[in-house]
Amino acid sequence: MMMRDIEVEGATPEAFLAQAKADVGPLKAALSRAETALAKATQERSRLRSLYGRTQSRAQTLSQRMKREKLAALEGAAMERHDDASWNAYRKSRRESEECLASLQYIVSWAQPAADVAALEAEIEERERCADVLENDSVKQRLAMAVASAAALEYDPGVSLALENSWSAQQMATVARIRSRDLPDLRAQLAALLKTTANEQAEVSVNLFA
Repeated sequence: MMMRDIEVEGATPEAFLAQAKADVGPLKAALSRAETALAKATQERSRLRSLYGRTQSRAQTLSQRMKREKLAALEGAAMERHDDASWNAYRKSRRESEECLASLQYIVSWAQPAADVAALEAEIEERERCADVLENDSVKQRLAMAVASAAALEYDPGVSLALENSWSAQQMATVARIRSRDLPDLRAQLAALLKTTANEQAEVSVNLFA
């Protein structure tokens, strides 16, 4: 049970504080899982970007090799000889080039966008769980202060504490920024990426999977 599940009516600051303390473990465990998932998604995104670079480089190398081999075959034809070795090499390179270009298109239009989506989703989850932990920590501190203040009032009636520049106020400001700015921005990026990816896949799928 999280603190939000406590019945407000009749609940005491001590009860809320006890629940806030009990929530620390589960909330931090959820954040840890989200951080692990984000690290994994980021690693996969980096792997695919590296693969894209290597595949693009190979496509360029194959294109240049294919041109050289075809030129050698054509020069042989101009000399009235059929250069089987050059033609066979050219056909092999052309097949490899077509396969490489198809792989490159799939990486660009399917694998890389899927990794980008997974990374954004993981980042959104991590930000949400981080906000939960920060909020609970802030509430826990304020509840502890409220309990302590209630005891202090017994000895010095009228005493008050300023919260404006407190640690908990700074934490709550961070929570507000995450939930009001960071998360909406990330969700907007995700929606835009999904739309762009769907449009691109629709355009290239006919030729790629023909």
